[in-house]
Amino acid sequence: MADVVILANSARPDGRCVAGIELSSGRWIRPVPRDSSRSVPVLRNIQSLGLLDVVEIPLTGEVPDPPDKYQCENQFVDDWNWEVLRSISPRDAIQYCEPKRRILFSNSDRVEPSAMERLPTQDWKSLTLVRTKASFEKDYFKSNRWRACFCDGRGNGLELRVTDPAILPRLKELGGASIDCLLTISLAGPWAPKDGAKPPMCYKLVAGVMEL
Repeated sequence: MADVVILANSARPDGRCVAGIELSSGRWIRPVPRDSSRSVPVLRNIQSLGLLDVVEIPLTGEVPDPPDKYQCENQFVDDWNWEVLRSISPRDAIQYCEPKRRILFSNSDRVEPSAMERLPTQDWKSLTLVRTKASFEKDYFKSNRWRACFCDGRGNGLELRVTDPAILPRLKELGGASIDCLLTISLAGPWAPKDGAKPPMCYKLVAGVMEL
């Protein structure tokens, strides 16, 4: 069992990506099934999990072998009967933010897979929590999507797709907003368009938005 404060519960085409900080160790954990999709099934008790809920998750104690190269926080789940123990406030979660610096290996919204492969395995990571003032705008190309616009600790401007479904009604209500918030940034595995027009890249996504 692991007590995890949930900092991401984001939508994927084939399920959910759930992740958080294990309270006993301070480490990120992304609970995943054993199938190759690595997507949490869309079950009612999973969908209803709120960001900042502290959840008891039955993990097997095993990780993929070989490890998932681009998402080394993945750990296998024993079952999907998760118990919510309590919740913490956004202010309580600030302690888990990383120092202000470059976010997940690059100055932009993507990372070349080869750049990560050159790193020692102990430096791999795909999750981070940052505090920032972000503005939220509708996506240029798909009106049902939103993007978070903010700067990293080095002043690099980022525009990242928001995959946290819980914040979307709030953004629609405000018609876009500038918010002092915590953002969980997740790095996806390599993806490329089917037409081969662009090489595979690992894209950064906003998997959790917590207003302060």
